[in-house]
Amino acid sequence: MQKNVRRRAIYGVAIGILMHVDERIWRAPGDVGNATSFDFPVLYEIIPPREANDTRPLTIDEQAAPYIKAAKRLEYLGARALVGGCGWRALFQRKVADAVNIPVFISSLLQVPLAHQSLAKGKKVGIVTANSELLTDEYFKAVGWSRDSIPIAVQGIQDTEFVNVLLNDQPSPEKQPTLESMMIDIIEDFLHREPRIGAIVFECTNLPPFSAAVRETFHLPVFDAITLTNFAYQAVAGGRFKGYY
Repeated sequence: MQKNVRRRAIYGVAIGILMHVDERIWRAPGDVGNATSFDFPVLYEIIPPREANDTRPLTIDEQAAPYIKAAKRLEYLGARALVGGCGWRALFQRKVADAVNIPVFISSLLQVPLAHQSLAKGKKVGIVTANSELLTDEYFKAVGWSRDSIPIAVQGIQDTEFVNVLLNDQPSPEKQPTLESMMIDIIEDFLHREPRIGAIVFECTNLPPFSAAVRETFHLPVFDAITLTNFAYQAVAGGRFKGYY
């Protein structure tokens, strides 16, 4: 049978990333915004920021529009799956997925049901988010689940020194050990408050550089934007096994 190969503008890049840019953030290896975080090529499409003088409230359709445009561009260029560069874009999952003909994995929150199903009865999924005050059930329902269906606990980092160092210091690799230590303290306090947590999901795409330290320290599975992107890659471009028969 002749293989049907879709024509594309670029070959060899399976994953496209819809990148919301915050130039204040040092994007260390492990961050979705650092291409060395992946063992395979990725292609970025930058979502342009709003004009500074445009302060009018936007509908969800208006907010999603530039993501849809970027998704179509990445599909045209040759991406075989799309992931998001910000967990908050969960609200756009359905709209972006409906606009293209390739799979869309727009937020690490998509992994919460998987994490939940892996745990014993009575355990919770702990979600670490950029802002716990803003992470409402609306975001969860947009990616197919809710607090009613999955027991969760939420930890925000909005009022921590971690955020001050991440955003306000000059970009520098030297501050990573300090941030890692701060994240360990945040998770330790979180687990003390919520001892039933059996898995962690990092909502924020700037947190995966600290996932390994959290796994090693607390012996818990950690799901993040990198595990999601690796999953998407294996689903659409995983290679053949090369072992001996």
